[in-house]
Amino acid sequence: EKKQSLKSISLKVLVVNGSNRQKSNSAILTEKAIEELTKYENTEIRSLEFYNKNYGRFDNRKDIDEWIENWEWADTIIFLLPNYTVGVPGTFYEAL
Repeated sequence: EKKQSLKSISLKVLVVNGSNRQKSNSAILTEKAIEELTKYENTEIRSLEFYNKNYGRFDNRKDIDEWIENWEWADTIIFLLPNYTVGVPGTFYEAL
C-alpha cells in the first residue's frame, strides 16, 4: 500500500493558547506553531486564546459555543499551556 505524504493530506488544526495572560510565553509559542503550520498547503488553521474568555463560566454561552464548535471542527488540536506546579490554568481546566 502506497503511503501519502503530508503535503497531500488535508488537515484542520486548532491551536489553543491556554494562558491566562495575553503576552505570555504560550502566546509566543502559539504564533510560532501557526507560522510553521502555514507552510503546509492543505492545512486550515484556527486559533483560540483563553486570556479573554470564560469557558468555565455558564453565564457566557457564546464562549462555550465557540469552544465546542472549534473542537468539533478540528482534526488535530495543539494545546500550548503554561506549566504551573499545581497544574494547568484554571480557565483551561474549567473548560474541559
